[in-house]
Amino acid sequence: MSQTFFYCSDLSRASGERSFGTASVGEVWLLVEYREAWGTHALEDSALPAVVKRHLNNFCQTVPRARLLFVKRERVRPEPPVCFVVRCRERAPSIERFELNTYEDLLQFDLAALAAGGAPGGVKLETPLYLVCTHGKRDKCCAKFGYALYKSLRAGEASGDGEGEAAGDSDSEASGVGGDGKATGAGGNSSGGETAVDSDVEGGGRIWQSSHVGGDRFAANLVCFPHGLFYAHVTEDAGRRIVAEYAHRRLTLEGYRGRACYSYPVQAAEFFIRTETKLDALDALRYRRHERTGERSWRVTFVESLATTGDGAGARIHEAHVAARPSEFRNYITCGAAEERRVIQYALEDYGVTGGDARVE
Repeated sequence: MSQTFFYCSDLSRASGERSFGTASVGEVWLLVEYREAWGTHALEDSALPAVVKRHLNNFCQTVPRARLLFVKRERVRPEPPVCFVVRCRERAPSIERFELNTYEDLLQFDLAALAAGGAPGGVKLETPLYLVCTHGKRDKCCAKFGYALYKSLRAGEASGDGEGEAAGDSDSEASGVGGDGKATGAGGNSSGGETAVDSDVEGGGRIWQSSHVGGDRFAANLVCFPHGLFYAHVTEDAGRRIVAEYAHRRLTLEGYRGRACYSYPVQAAEFFIRTETKLDALDALRYRRHERTGERSWRVTFVESLATTGDGAGARIHEAHVAARPSEFRNYITCGAAEERRVIQYALEDYGVTGGDARVE
């Protein structure tokens, strides 16, 4: 197939591409508010001081499973910029918010300590954050599909809360990529160790635009933090359903890509197990282990949590045998791709559930 103009997201949907097992992997996410235009490579192309760029790059290279994203709401607003440290581990995920006087404040952050959860100075948020990739300079699908979803979710949030800013200023035509990064540190001017229901977060700040989250062809991409749930091809109606379910600590499988703290085969296994069992509570399953059974196959084990099984005695153990295979179709996987290629698709080879004496704390 040769096309002079296309949207890779349209091609993915038309091919029936399955999205599970594709969420970007990362346990610690540093979200830095940057209100200027995002270039193709957000950090590299930004006007941040060189010393700050080096500091953030060092964070990404030295902290395991860390990621860096730029986020924004609107380009002009009176408040100082903020950053968030998200720890989207399976157990006790969290978000901390830090205010910045200048971006040089980031140099004061002990990013490694922040990643480990041992640094003071942030405000712990009790409400989720939702990121919609609108990084149009990276891929035009993120401008076309991502920004429309962002505007819809922001409008719904503003009308529901009775406040909130206009969603009018975007980098959907000039956005950039946030590289892999790590985040830690104590921060700027926020109150240390405090737990707060932040008015910015409750009243118009839960929905943010973000730089590249991975998977251009899945635009519109929606990410739910702190759990790090990724969703693909999210329509305006689907976005509202996902947000509503997540607010009640439930996971929906519609467009589900996976959870960022799991590897790709484990993400696929979780999808299959939840499909088989209809378990939708966020904490219904606990990852136990996985083992390779072939060059492209794995046996993955999850245990039902105490929330599902009561005292944990006789907890059900779920095993999914999954395999990764190249797709039958070929597609342009980004709007800038020069040629079509196959993508990995996961299949369920076998599934079983047994009782046992597993205890999940």
